[in-house]
Amino acid sequence: MKFWKMPNKGEIVDVLLAVGIDVTTIGQMPRLLKQAGCRVSLISQKGLAVRHSRFVDRHVRWHDGTSSLVEALRRHLSLTRQAYRWIIIGDESLLWDLVDQPDKTWLEGCFPFPIDSNSVAIATSNLAFMEAAARARIPIPRFRIIGSLEEARNAASEIGYPVLVKQDRGASGSGVRLAPTAEDLERVWQEIGHDQFLMVQEFLEGELGETSVLFDHGRPLCWLSTNNRRPWPNLLAASSARQFMTHRDVEHLVIALGGLTRFNGICGIDWVHDLDRDRLVILELNPRPTPGVYLEEGLRSGVSMSRGIRAWLSGKPYVQGPPLEGNRTKEILIFPQNLFRAVDDRNLLSFLRTFAFAPWDDPLLLAAQLRRFATHYLPASWKARARQLIQVLRLGGAPCDEIGNGQSRSPGQRTGSFSDDTKSRS
Repeated sequence: MKFWKMPNKGEIVDVLLAVGIDVTTIGQMPRLLKQAGCRVSLISQKGLAVRHSRFVDRHVRWHDGTSSLVEALRRHLSLTRQAYRWIIIGDESLLWDLVDQPDKTWLEGCFPFPIDSNSVAIATSNLAFMEAAARARIPIPRFRIIGSLEEARNAASEIGYPVLVKQDRGASGSGVRLAPTAEDLERVWQEIGHDQFLMVQEFLEGELGETSVLFDHGRPLCWLSTNNRRPWPNLLAASSARQFMTHRDVEHLVIALGGLTRFNGICGIDWVHDLDRDRLVILELNPRPTPGVYLEEGLRSGVSMSRGIRAWLSGKPYVQGPPLEGNRTKEILIFPQNLFRAVDDRNLLSFLRTFAFAPWDDPLLLAAQLRRFATHYLPASWKARARQLIQVLRLGGAPCDEIGNGQSRSPGQRTGSFSDDTKSRS
């Protein structure tokens, strides 16, 4: 089932990027889309680094202080749905807010997967995904779904320590805890046992990695894989460095997962390389663009996501997979993620090397990311005072606010309208 009409070759393609939080490297998505020949519109929360990218052609502004991003997106698409050939949900947080809507009919054609209950569950629930993968005989770690501490103890004893305990939803390691012993399992239960159901999963030794894939309704068009290095701020968090890799299992896995999820667009597949058996074991699905798609130039994998996106949206998709015997390239340091890791490690050389991978062709995005890095290390009291100062300056220096229709309003006046503002930034 095609959700949108494909453009003719050479036609300008309008796409909409929707972002709710600053996930790692999402700020580079506009640049990738621009390389693919797209005209990029952005709807997002205020204060995100991606809003400063020079590759965003149009900002969708919404000014109703009582509205959520979900409501703003719904209202915007009710007026402009036909204008966009591709709608990209940039982070899991926004995706979860969307799937939790009682009425999902307006989301038809917006989601990267069908909106039937089974497809939504597989793409947004760790538990449902693992159960579906097990039924499809896709290689996964042993796991048990549990609803009490006693069930967790029994599952861990059956699987064998150490184990991972996962919440149904999580991003960048936020919903995962490691329990090396029974005592640790009880501690973990106290932290996240409030969820109705959790998953106790086998902990496999091996290299962690990810495969970024462009799917056409379940058919993999192009993909590239990386080993994930130097996680920050803990061993289960997002990586701060990547290195290109190939493995004979990758193509079979992306084909199997495409058939399982019927995904449409870009997603990431997390896996662990079981070195003892030389096989890749699937850990979870990330239903959003992941860092690997932005690293095509540095990875020298032989795969171009930008060309793949352009061909896909032009109605002439073709399959790109890296050669099985690819060369292992040097590590690529993720900016700005590795800055945090380098500071914590007190590694000046790594800190300086990270700037070789900074978005120098997007200076305002670079400045916003550096600001986020700098403020991370400020004392909490300083941050609170800075926010207060910003509020005072905004109220004192901007007595009127643009609505978008040529009018103005006082700071206390509310409006339910929102508008498209070309090249505006907040």
